[in-house]
Amino acid sequence: MAWTLGPTLNFTQTEFAFDAFSIQTATALPTHVLQLTPTQLQGEILEFTAAGETQSMPVPIPRLAGLDELEVEQVSFDLSSATFEDEKTVTAQNVSSNGLSVAYSPDVTGAPVSLMRIEIEDLMLPASASKTYIVAGNGANGSVSRVVYRFDSSNNRVIAEVSGSTSGGEYVHFLVRPSTNGAFGPPMAAAPHFDMPGQGGAMYGPALGGAALSVFNNGGKIKAVFILSPPITVAGFKLIIGVSAENNSSAHGGLPNEVGGISWSASSVTAKYDVRPKGISITASVPNAADEPIVSRFDTDPGNTPLNVDFAPVARSLLKSSYPSSSGSDLGLQLNFSCDSPGKLRVNLAAAAVRYLRRPLAGDTEQRSIKGAIESVNFPIPENLKPAGLSFTIDGAYGPARLVLAADNTLEHPRHGFHVANSTRLARRMSLTNVERRLPLARVALFGRASEEGELLVSLHNGDEIRIGSPIGEPVSIPLSPASQSSWHRAGFPADKMLPPHPDAVWVVAQVTRGVFWWHADMDDPNATQRSNDGGASWTMVPAKPMLQLAVVEVDDQGNPRPLQPLSLTWADGVLNTDIVGVTGQAQQLPPQFRRYWVAQENAHQSFLNRVSELGGLLKFGFHCRRDVELSLSNVVLVYNPWQAGET
Repeated sequence: MAWTLGPTLNFTQTEFAFDAFSIQTATALPTHVLQLTPTQLQGEILEFTAAGETQSMPVPIPRLAGLDELEVEQVSFDLSSATFEDEKTVTAQNVSSNGLSVAYSPDVTGAPVSLMRIEIEDLMLPASASKTYIVAGNGANGSVSRVVYRFDSSNNRVIAEVSGSTSGGEYVHFLVRPSTNGAFGPPMAAAPHFDMPGQGGAMYGPALGGAALSVFNNGGKIKAVFILSPPITVAGFKLIIGVSAENNSSAHGGLPNEVGGISWSASSVTAKYDVRPKGISITASVPNAADEPIVSRFDTDPGNTPLNVDFAPVARSLLKSSYPSSSGSDLGLQLNFSCDSPGKLRVNLAAAAVRYLRRPLAGDTEQRSIKGAIESVNFPIPENLKPAGLSFTIDGAYGPARLVLAADNTLEHPRHGFHVANSTRLARRMSLTNVERRLPLARVALFGRASEEGELLVSLHNGDEIRIGSPIGEPVSIPLSPASQSSWHRAGFPADKMLPPHPDAVWVVAQVTRGVFWWHADMDDPNATQRSNDGGASWTMVPAKPMLQLAVVEVDDQGNPRPLQPLSLTWADGVLNTDIVGVTGQAQQLPPQFRRYWVAQENAHQSFLNRVSELGGLLKFGFHCRRDVELSLSNVVLVYNPWQAGET
């Protein structure tokens, strides 16, 4: 009788397009087969307001649950110092022509200090009926270009912005003399600067350049800001305001050695300093860890140019031990910075390559014997996580047996068939090619299932397209065990039996001596199939094709399996690779033993990797070949990018 099964998984023949599959041939597994594109992290500025202060900065690495281990391939940060302003304010009443001294000491002796600018509030110059002084500013950022100190005709002091002629006035210069070992050296900068004299003066550039003066008029109160660019490395200094004895009618006239100081006053003078950190210690930590290993130390200012600091070894050590017991959504890795002096650090976390690994094989290897049917390997994987890559090693050896050309493909299984029990017999005719007729028969296989313990008896017969003839050799017995899923039931022929030559076609007759066998069949294929309900006394043709395989032994003159045939890889959506080994077109050159690396990586195989996260925690691969293959699967690794694994 015929019967029908409920729906089961049905693989399609659709080719899965992998344009850039990395199928390699090598003798050893490469290190780090799968590489991740580094993820760019962000940074920040850390400010230390007191000596010995510690600031912490998180290194955000998402925690992914259900994975075996965490690998840190690359993680580093770029470190530089940033401007940290400190100041020194002094009064400046009745400053003599010798200038104003400013003494500054950083909180920590030896901390790098640079003078950035000097702010002079309510500047007053000693104009008189016979003396007019001109302060020339740069006119930038809302400042004025020139301010004149003079007396008017009524003998009153006048301070005014001037845009026209300033004839008769003398331009003043602001000069800074650094303090070195308690003594003041020669000026290092002046504003306005001095033009070098003579025809070739421009070749040498200005004398005491590198400073600018901004002048602001706030209702008649003048603020002068002396700006050093770049800042000069000096703490104490003397500020002199003076006039050149020669060519003082020009803002850049005269020379520094011709300047004579004048007396002046201001409500205050404030020196602005850039204080850089000193004695920087950097450690790393994770929650509940006993140790806080040192990442690096800088005894002096790291400077404005970022220095790259690699802390992958430290992070690797911390995370390897902490990940198995960690919790939450983040691993809690952080960098801890301490400074012996106030200052600012600019820390930019550079590109990080961190990956989680899942090794889904319970043991080191999985072994499968492929005998004309799909052999599956199931990989338990985390649910709802998208891998960035998958790789495994395949070691295999081809065997001498292979399916005959007319044997059924195992990628598609019909879901209905025939009930073989008691006196019912079912026979299917299978043709052999001219080559196969001259080869020993190795085995026979039927696809189906048993509903109880029993025995399936299979025999081969001569005959034509209508009649089933005499038996060939002895029947082979296949023990039956009850099963809910259908599978191939095989029996091998004795090595000294079923020897060639064979007819151009044989009838394969199946019966059960006890129990029941459900033989799957394509009920729409009008193939040569007959059924008997009286123990073989009479036969009736039926339009169906029960699933059947015959295998022959085929080797070359040296006893090696020839020709080799492709090994295909399948999964839930169909065929991934039709020829993993690469025998197509070169079967004569390849040995029966092989090793291959199967690698899928993000970008090139993104659609496949995206689907893995949707498989409900189980990735199922199937291997299939029409020639026997002994297969060993090892080094199976799924790689997850912490920052992208949870994306959908």
